Amino acid sequence: MAALNRSQPPEFQVIEHLAIIQPEVESLANGAQLYTVHGGVQPVLRLELIFKAGSWYEQVSGSSLFAAKMLLEGTQHKSSAQIHAYIDQFGAAIECSSGFDSFSITVYSVAKFLEPLLQLLQEILQTPVFAEEELEHIQKLMLQNLSVNLQKNSYVASQQMRVRLFGAHHPYGREMDEATIQQMNREVIDEFYKHFVKQKPFDIIASGWIGDTEKKLIHQYLGNLPIEPYTKSLASFSFEPLTNPEAYLVDKPESLQSSLRIATLTLNKKHPDYFSLVMLNEIFGGYFGSRLMKNIREDKGFTYGIYSQLANQKNAGYWVIGTDVKREFTQQTIDEIHKEARLLRQELVPEEELTTVKNYFLGSMAGMFATPFKTADRFKNLYLNELDYSYYELFFDSIHQITAEEILRTANLYLNTDTMLEIVIGGK
Repeated sequence: MAALNRSQPPEFQVIEHLAIIQPEVESLANGAQLYTVHGGVQPVLRLELIFKAGSWYEQVSGSSLFAAKMLLEGTQHKSSAQIHAYIDQFGAAIECSSGFDSFSITVYSVAKFLEPLLQLLQEILQTPVFAEEELEHIQKLMLQNLSVNLQKNSYVASQQMRVRLFGAHHPYGREMDEATIQQMNREVIDEFYKHFVKQKPFDIIASGWIGDTEKKLIHQYLGNLPIEPYTKSLASFSFEPLTNPEAYLVDKPESLQSSLRIATLTLNKKHPDYFSLVMLNEIFGGYFGSRLMKNIREDKGFTYGIYSQLANQKNAGYWVIGTDVKREFTQQTIDEIHKEARLLRQELVPEEELTTVKNYFLGSMAGMFATPFKTADRFKNLYLNELDYSYYELFFDSIHQITAEEILRTANLYLNTDTMLEIVIGGK
């Protein structure tokens, strides 16, 4: 057997094809869709119930978040302590979360304990009480967390970025402030829950150890939940694209660092240019070997890390460059960001660099489907954005075929940092 030559790196294998496990789909008796991603060698599973009930659906700001935080804090038959003790005895977890466009309840469990957890889930969904003492406790914790977060430049920078991109009254721009937390009450939470979650349409994404026994239990306990039509009409929201927005600076003389965000509204996943925009973002600041990292971290030493990221919601998307830098390097960092963006608009990306980024991205993409839970997360991304599995096939093929000329065209269309919103918290 030949000795391994450790002075030579192994040959790189280009991923030519990506085999993706697609979920099985079936309908429950109440009309809910069950999407199942099988896999794994351990008897563990995850169930996620998804409702159309995020902040996009709120009549009162914060009501969806409070509903999610309070759902496990008491039913007509169990107190908060009893619920959590019940879950703990099975070594399981139940999480409730509210996002911009959806509201979800997620169960993590060993397969053999699924039935008692579904019994509890049924009780939680049908008979929550939103007790006053639990609300007061949650408000106190949220106010404490908010007070801490408002001292962090990075938190304030991201907060102000969303407000200025979308507007303070838009669901994607609204922020949880002290007044919103203090004014929340049981009636508002209960009203939101009754109109958008209780006995309202939902779907289920199940992943992991899901066999016939587990499916039967899902049908039994979740397929028999009553589902009624929505009775509340949705509010409509709009926002005007920013044109030459003013820079926003909060000068904090005591801050040793500044948090920087440069952002703009951009494409969502359904736009034909989205795949090339993803590759442009990767080259610009999307991974550790990106141009922003090489220039601003490795060459200049202004920061430990800098990134650019495409953030997509169902109804809008934005592109953000973010970093924390020493206060005295803030303007130099901004200048270097503009310089790197300008180079991408003016020059073709070298073939070697493009190939490296393609290979990195394709490898990362393959890793996104490495486990049943990860595969289910990728399906959820499609589900929430109303896309089908051809999206990933097209994405994979587009990355292989994209050219330096296409990157240049995309940069000239979308990467004009001179017209982006600039947020600096700390000082220059």
